[in-house]
Amino acid sequence: MIHEIRKKIDSIDDELVKLLSRRIDLVDEVARYKKDHRLGVKDTDRELDIKRRLLGIIEREDQQEDILALMEAVFDLSRKRQRGSLNEEAVIGFQGTRGSFSEEMAIHYFGETMEKKSYETFEEVFHALANKEITYGVLPIENSSTGAVKEIYDLLNRYSFYIVGEHYLKVNQHLIGLESAKVDTIKEVYSHPQGIEQCEHFLSYYPGWKKVSYLNTATSVALVRDTGDPAIAAIGSERAANIFGLQIIKDNINDNKLNTTRFIVIKGEMEEDASFDKISLMFTTAHTAGSLYNILAILAKNEINMMKIESRPLKHQPGQYFFFVDIEGKLGSENVTRALRDINDHKRYFRVLGHYKKKEGFSS
Repeated sequence: MIHEIRKKIDSIDDELVKLLSRRIDLVDEVARYKKDHRLGVKDTDRELDIKRRLLGIIEREDQQEDILALMEAVFDLSRKRQRGSLNEEAVIGFQGTRGSFSEEMAIHYFGETMEKKSYETFEEVFHALANKEITYGVLPIENSSTGAVKEIYDLLNRYSFYIVGEHYLKVNQHLIGLESAKVDTIKEVYSHPQGIEQCEHFLSYYPGWKKVSYLNTATSVALVRDTGDPAIAAIGSERAANIFGLQIIKDNINDNKLNTTRFIVIKGEMEEDASFDKISLMFTTAHTAGSLYNILAILAKNEINMMKIESRPLKHQPGQYFFFVDIEGKLGSENVTRALRDINDHKRYFRVLGHYKKKEGFSS
């Protein structure tokens, strides 16, 4: 019985692959048309029309959500291919090396074919964007286990760039070493500080290991390969292990099995699209009682959902802070326009840091 059902599923899968291949060919034709006519990738009205039409032909109500979720994945694939065609001269910058989670995020967001450049530090990515060596920068800003990447917030304050996109990447950390390495041969473990922090519970079982903070998870894996020493291991991704020809000694050693990193995409200028529904703000307040409360009250008064708030110290003004706030909303809408105007009246310094499409995050 199950064999016959599986044969039917295989037949449907075969047809789906053929149809998806035909759809991709047509998407490429659309991309060429948009490039010739200088049109943007995202066509919100078109996608809404497709969803309405599909809802009309999905007979079973209990299947609607799943089918629409599948179609959203198809839309993402279409946008990624079109983005690659329309921005074929764009260059993506990221911190780390091949096999890093930042490179993996860049591939998820922009596709395999986009030109990518790696940099040793986060600030070098900002420098490259300032010098127009790259078109976009890809940066980790928050992890579900270890919290904010504070250096990124400081750099966003220092440089006048904009957040134009975000993506949440599931992060699985592995203990990686030479083929001859075993748990009992290891004496030192290298990784990015957050990689080490994400695996503290596992590492607590091996108190004799020396934990060494390094530039990047993938760079740590490359270091292990270059040393040729079975006493040295790294914490990093499966992809990095494969790229550098090493073995996974222990898999999935991160404490939180839902470990996820939020990445942002930055650019020298704002982008606009009708689908954008998330805004990032940055401001400082007077160092007086109720200053921050007054700004947050403005958001509440205008029925704006605050999704996140992060504070960082003003380095040359001890005891004072600048704040990053993410809110739901569209620039130009009545309530957001009113709220931003009122916030501007209560601040010392204020700017819109980004406007982009909200992605499903840590709670999904």
